[in-house]
Amino acid sequence: MQSSTSFMFVFLVLYLLSAFAHPGEGEDYLKVHKLPATSPYEDVLSFAYYYQKCPEAEAIINQKVKEWINKDYTLAASLIRLHFHDCSVRGCDGSILLNHEGSERKADVSKTLRGFEVIDDIKAEIEKKCPKTVSCADILTAAARDATVSAGGPYWMVPYGRKDGLVSLAKEAQLVPMGHEDITSLVEFYQSKGLSVLDSAILSGAHTIGRASCGSIQDRLFNYSGTGKPDPSLNAQYLNYLKRKCRWSSDYVDLDATTPKTFDSEYYSNLPKKMGLLSTDEKLYTDPRTEPLVSALADQPSLFFYQFGVSMAKLGNVQCLLGCDGSILLNHEGSERKVDVSKTLRVFKVIDDIKAEIEKKCPKTVSCADILTAAARNATVSAGGPYWMVPYGRKDGLVSLAKEAQLVPMGHEDITSLVEFAGLGHSFR
Repeated sequence: MQSSTSFMFVFLVLYLLSAFAHPGEGEDYLKVHKLPATSPYEDVLSFAYYYQKCPEAEAIINQKVKEWINKDYTLAASLIRLHFHDCSVRGCDGSILLNHEGSERKADVSKTLRGFEVIDDIKAEIEKKCPKTVSCADILTAAARDATVSAGGPYWMVPYGRKDGLVSLAKEAQLVPMGHEDITSLVEFYQSKGLSVLDSAILSGAHTIGRASCGSIQDRLFNYSGTGKPDPSLNAQYLNYLKRKCRWSSDYVDLDATTPKTFDSEYYSNLPKKMGLLSTDEKLYTDPRTEPLVSALADQPSLFFYQFGVSMAKLGNVQCLLGCDGSILLNHEGSERKVDVSKTLRVFKVIDDIKAEIEKKCPKTVSCADILTAAARNATVSAGGPYWMVPYGRKDGLVSLAKEAQLVPMGHEDITSLVEFAGLGHSFR
């Protein structure tokens, strides 16, 4: 057993080192755990973002999370899951919290999400101290971290400065994994968010706490793949246990049957015993891409704790809404470009020309958002103004709404209104 453990430890170390040796193929997840004073988003996401604006924010979030979890320990897993669902659709922008018809929150895959009242409570308390300052996206990200710690899991630093999204679509939420996918689909989903195979295995480890509805595993228990029989990959004793627990589809069952209230690596130890509750859980052990990781993490709990913090930090930085998304360039009815405040905007043809030229050299590579940002800098220099370094990597938005463009200052506002607009991520200065 000791030799097996040593082998798996060496394997995981080699796996991690290969990521550094082949940055084009591997990931830079370890760098996220040691985030600098500011994140890769430069001045937008920063550990010091609220130090002056709302120094009590983290303390309020932490205290409220503790209060709620002390009343109901299952909320720890619920807050982690809520954060995952938020970041899985349009990035970490708080859009899962929007509660209107047709929103992500109203989607079928969101019906079992919980913890909304926790975020509402935290937001209300923070608003008393720092009105219109701390975004719901930041609150949800920090709450997921504090929920992990409350359950006995690791702590990691959270940079702040995420903006709250105004767009939330149920149809987009349907893409979030629900535990029935094969590993290829799961890995492809994570990779679409900039996360790795290792991240997919690690974040699945959040199933060390929490519950699933019995309705979500009915097929595994009674009619696997339409056979009228249980899933043959389930441990026989575990199957009998689940059948006793799940007499009704509305009931709930623990994701980790061994230590359901403790954040530990038992989740991974259960998988070789064929005791993964969701089919995706069990497939992590049977798929050759993830099986070595499962075995190593089961034998090395400290590695799981360390890497969980790394992967959660990466998750919290997924496609953060920063504002510069090129959506002003979209030219359809009802877009920002069609609104009254945009009627005097010009030079769209300049961006079109630049984009066309770049496409000849680097097809489907450079975003319009990055082009527009760099063009504004170069235009300033051409007019005799200063030069500044432009970081790249912005994504192009697919949503452009005229009603949102109406919020842009037009030169008639009082200073109070301008300062409030500055709260969207700009400084008073």
